[in-house]
Amino acid sequence: MSLPIEVDKKGNEIWLSKRELKIRYRIGVGRIKKFFDGIVDGKLMGSECKVCRKRHFPPQSYCEECGGEEMEWYEIPKNGRLITYTKVFVKPSSFSEYPDYIVGIAKMDDGTNIIAWVEGNFESLKPNQRVKLLIHPDRDPIYSLQVVNED
Repeated sequence: MSLPIEVDKKGNEIWLSKRELKIRYRIGVGRIKKFFDGIVDGKLMGSECKVCRKRHFPPQSYCEECGGEEMEWYEIPKNGRLITYTKVFVKPSSFSEYPDYIVGIAKMDDGTNIIAWVEGNFESLKPNQRVKLLIHPDRDPIYSLQVVNED
């Protein structure tokens, strides 16, 4: 019988456990708290660099483009177009209690791309359909997309 000990790339001996750990993360949000405040107010917020004007969603506390740390907030429009979507049958363990769900990418009317759950019938979805952003401060996910009928 041998123990599950391996050697990593640095030459350190490590124990390789067969047990799966469930971890709950705590992530500091102080520098992007306005995003969460916006959700409470029914708004989805992104950040924009004051130096190079690069927009970020999800919001960032610094600019990935130029490294600038002066960011300002902008509200993402409620309307856009569905670019692509997929139905999720095999879920990460943290989503295992949810029924199968649809995730889509939408280009909002200001050009911001967002990824979100899509509410509705998978078989009736088509790329380029108009969608509306819905905010849900009291549930998870905290925002989603809904197809808008164009009559």
